[in-house]
Amino acid sequence: LIATVSPPSATGTVTFYDGSTPMGTSPLSNGTGTFTPDFGLGEGLWSFVATYNGDSHYGRSSGTTTQLVKLGTNTVVTSSITSSTVGQTVVFTTKVSPSTATGTIAVSDGTTTLGSGPLINGVATFSAANLSVGTHAIVATYGGDDNYTASSSAAIAQVIAAKSTTTTFITSSVNPSKSGQPVIFTATATPSKATGTVAILDGGTTLGSGTLINGLAAVSSANLSVGTHAIVAKYSGDDTYAASSSIAISQNVTPATLSLSITYSPSVVVAEQPVTFTVGLSDNRATGTITLFDGTTTIGTRQLSNGQALFSTSTLIGGSHTITANYGGDTNFGSTFASITVVATVPPIPTTTTITSSASTSVYSASNGWANVTLTATVSPSFSGSDGSIVAFYATNDAANGGPW
Repeated sequence: LIATVSPPSATGTVTFYDGSTPMGTSPLSNGTGTFTPDFGLGEGLWSFVATYNGDSHYGRSSGTTTQLVKLGTNTVVTSSITSSTVGQTVVFTTKVSPSTATGTIAVSDGTTTLGSGPLINGVATFSAANLSVGTHAIVATYGGDDNYTASSSAAIAQVIAAKSTTTTFITSSVNPSKSGQPVIFTATATPSKATGTVAILDGGTTLGSGTLINGLAAVSSANLSVGTHAIVAKYSGDDTYAASSSIAISQNVTPATLSLSITYSPSVVVAEQPVTFTVGLSDNRATGTITLFDGTTTIGTRQLSNGQALFSTSTLIGGSHTITANYGGDTNFGSTFASITVVATVPPIPTTTTITSSASTSVYSASNGWANVTLTATVSPSFSGSDGSIVAFYATNDAANGGPW
């Protein structure tokens, strides 16, 4: 403890106190007195007082100082795996003793801080996955708290080795393929001990990913559009093996061929009466239009909805009709057509028939044995010419008159 009295020309002695307990006295020399307690200071905050006792010219005065005494600490750092590969996650565990120490601790790689955080029961852990290839000196530094001193660990060597190289290939189960047809892309990573996942990409679009089993992973895709696709397999790598990408393969996708069906309602078609035709494609993803023909006459053109188009018409005359549906195709499906034969029946036209006689009453001739009469049948509506039909005449005799007929 050092007591300084001003002015320095003061003489006499300085008494040193631990709080209010005197510890010893020191003579002044050029205004300064010193004292070393004969006991070690324990943990905690100490308060010391120095009192100048005065002389014949100068009066008494006192000064106070405090002394904080902390406990020492010891810090160590360990690695979850002291020899790892680049990109592999390494966990560094730091321990400060006594475990009652609080505050923060940091882990550094030379001058680079890998992480910092609070101590919990004297322990903190940090993960690092971005250490470069080489040997790294890892140190843990504890910052101390109100009761414990700061400390740093001895450096440990963390060795980061380069990963083993890999080669990745990709193949297609069918090439070229049809639009909507499932295609299985198989990725092969060598060495076959490589683990992890492989992603299959169509340009910047990921078609799917699979987990390597014995160096193989497969992804199925059925949504490739018509055209040429550059398909690549990308292996993500693992703790031992480096990532790699395959050379792109060209997957050619051509329009799919669809089947087309035509149905109609009602099942019995009557000439010049409403009939509805339903045209359906075998894949409801198809877009575009359907055109329906009666022979060479266009019934109409409709936009597909869920793979179907409906047509209604009342223009079918009596007889046989060839109904044809033409699908023009879209970007994914090729054009196609289908035909059916529909017979439109003609119902008979209602008629009325009347009969007249040339004489309402005729005279029986005994010499001839009969009576002459002309009967005329009139059919309505009338028509010109002959269609081969006949009119049959029937006669009955009223037996009550007693005459022959």
